[in-house]
Amino acid sequence: YCMELTPDMVYAFCEEATKLYRLRHPHVVCTHGVCIVPPSLCIVMELCPNGSLFDYLRKNDSRLGWGRRLRLCADCADGLAFLHSRQVLHMDVKSLNFLVDAHGVAKVCDLGSSKAGASADAMDNFSPPWVAPEVLDGKPFTHRSDVYSLAIVFWEIATGKAPYEDGALRVRSIKDARRLVLGAGLRPVMPDAPAGFKALLARAWSADPEERPAAAEMRDCVLGIIERAQRR
Repeated sequence: YCMELTPDMVYAFCEEATKLYRLRHPHVVCTHGVCIVPPSLCIVMELCPNGSLFDYLRKNDSRLGWGRRLRLCADCADGLAFLHSRQVLHMDVKSLNFLVDAHGVAKVCDLGSSKAGASADAMDNFSPPWVAPEVLDGKPFTHRSDVYSLAIVFWEIATGKAPYEDGALRVRSIKDARRLVLGAGLRPVMPDAPAGFKALLARAWSADPEERPAAAEMRDCVLGIIERAQRR
């Protein structure tokens, strides 16, 4: 929303909307078009009636079995893997930035932060509990930083909880994250989950970005866990 629209603002808005429109994938929220009625600029997007993954998990936690949770993880990883295949970094991966459609499919959304090479100090709206240690340390953001954040989302899906909500270990600010996640190596308590899933989390939230799998490998690993469970 802008009080005064200039031609340059409208052009830049349409350029950004065109980039979003081209990112078409089953696990990325679809951009249908734009609506420009001064003073408003709107992007018309796919309706996902189940809302954010964050809210979906809290409303349905008691009804979600491991098969359903793993499928949500695979959806999230597949959407992020697609963005990375297009050389797009999301830079704000968290459960609030995935939407769940009418069929229970999770899709990446809110690509407004997407770009390359920024550190935590350069991002006003960074979400502390999901920030990778190297970004907290002022190093450039890479696709491995998105993967770290995805590991925290996997943990949310596994537990139905928000990360770092316990007492003195709460992470509410970048300062908290630097002290606890970067300085003390804090990670969420490993959930009661299939062994392969726990091993994947341990790799994906490693302090060393080079030890983390790519998003596509995370997707394939989760699909492998699902397939093995179905054969039993």
